[in-house]
Amino acid sequence: MKKGKPFLNSKKKPLISILAIIIVFCLIFGCSQLLVGIIFFAEGREIIISLNQKSIEKQISLYFQQLELELQMVEQLQKDLITGPDVVYLNLGPYSPFETNVAIAVDRLTTQMTTIRNGNRYIESLSLHFQNPKRTLRAGSVCYARFDADHISALQSAPGKRFKVLDGSLSMAAYPASATPENFVCCSEIVFNSDLIASELKNFLFSEDSHSILAFTEYNYSISSNPDIFDSFSDSRPMDTHPVKLNGISYMPVTYFSDFFHAKYTQLIPEEKILMEANRLFIFLWAFSASIFLLTILHFMLLYRLINRPVKELEKAIHKVQSGDFSTSLSHIGTREFFHIYGGFNEMTKSISYLIEDVYEQQMLKQKAELRQLQAQINPHFLYNSFFILKSRITAKEYEDAGHFADMLGIYFKFISKNNADSISLGEELAHARAYASIQAVRFKNRTEIRWEEIPEQFCKLQVPPLILQPILENAFKYGLEDMEFDGLLEFRFSHDSGYLHLIIEDNSESFEKNRGKIEMLQQAFSSGIGQTEPSALLNIHRRLQLFFKDPHCGLTLEQGEQGGMKVTVKIRR
Repeated sequence: MKKGKPFLNSKKKPLISILAIIIVFCLIFGCSQLLVGIIFFAEGREIIISLNQKSIEKQISLYFQQLELELQMVEQLQKDLITGPDVVYLNLGPYSPFETNVAIAVDRLTTQMTTIRNGNRYIESLSLHFQNPKRTLRAGSVCYARFDADHISALQSAPGKRFKVLDGSLSMAAYPASATPENFVCCSEIVFNSDLIASELKNFLFSEDSHSILAFTEYNYSISSNPDIFDSFSDSRPMDTHPVKLNGISYMPVTYFSDFFHAKYTQLIPEEKILMEANRLFIFLWAFSASIFLLTILHFMLLYRLINRPVKELEKAIHKVQSGDFSTSLSHIGTREFFHIYGGFNEMTKSISYLIEDVYEQQMLKQKAELRQLQAQINPHFLYNSFFILKSRITAKEYEDAGHFADMLGIYFKFISKNNADSISLGEELAHARAYASIQAVRFKNRTEIRWEEIPEQFCKLQVPPLILQPILENAFKYGLEDMEFDGLLEFRFSHDSGYLHLIIEDNSESFEKNRGKIEMLQQAFSSGIGQTEPSALLNIHRRLQLFFKDPHCGLTLEQGEQGGMKVTVKIRR
């Protein structure tokens, strides 16, 4: 017990210091939150009002930009209409309206005018006024309407202005390029739907009791959502962000001036509505600040208990990994979050360990493969025997067989003498293995039969590591068929399933029975990686296949075949 007291005291002191820090932090945090709240409350009113005004101004600006773009397109269509060939033809009058060409031109014009009117929702009517003779043509009608001279005179007033207000409606006139409003032979007039514009302007009202007006001060004309509220409102004065009072209610104005319309849009928002949103925000802010304050206290209280110990364990494990001990593993303590962190750490150390092992093993296997390939290239016995066989064929004047044998030698030596590659096609590997088998078939003539099944073309394009078949054939001749005086058999065939291709090399020698113990050790090395101190050619092929395809199911299988000899199955992924 005496040894335990210093341990407990040593733990209490850090805890007390952390609590003191928490208390000081909470006091500072609480005072700062209170001060920020007071400042924010003092400045927040104007900020909220300004933000709401800017938001509404942006919506209004986007709407008017779209509206102005549409009306600019309408204005261009109106100009194209007034300068069109049919209008020019009808301006050449006088003429009789019953003439065929005149009727055709009028029909085309009314169709074009109807298309323009129906193509824009803001157009209420579209008319063409001709001076000679005095007639009016309207969209949607093939008959002339009455020519209203007083209306035309009013339309000619205020030249140079895009919009005019006639008979309580907003209209826009266009004249041929060579004409003027005072002296024209024809003009086009578009009357806009003021009710539709007023209805769409209501969509931008901040609240149901807000009001809006689009005022054309030059014409003493306006489009408003509530005409009664604006009777006591003078829109001619400059507007700012200060409140205005109408009918005893304080409103905050939001204004937008349109150069295209040469008009000013004003929206009046009840001040209490804006401040109501601000009050809600302030209440939320105070509640949020209080909850953050309480959560901060709880967070710091739990921080030491939930994080300190797991972090220390993780820190110790990291130091071990830094020192090179990748066998370090962490068991779960603490919260669920650290369970995932520890699991990720354990997986990381295992992965690093496996990667180091794989890279080391791959480098070793590559060196062994290069060494064995180099040995195969300079094997003097194979070279001498090949030359002696070729000489005997030439001496016996078996030139055709000698030529075929020389071709096989060429294919063989071309393959093993070219630069090493990480992968080749299965077709290339099969061609090399078959060339080697053909060379050995000449040597073992009358002693061994070779049966070679052709593989479909679709499998020949598969990529495989080089030299995976010749060493198997070489072992079959060297350790099995070479001891047979007659009736030797070497068979190559294949099979496949949904995911893998099986290349099978089988002989009928007694090599399996003679070397059963070694074969079992080699098969154990294939499956577990142990039991074989020095990598053999077959073990080299097996590991290279697994590393190449990154699949533990690929590799070699050794077993006794149906003929009683050795059966080697090469399993690769399709």
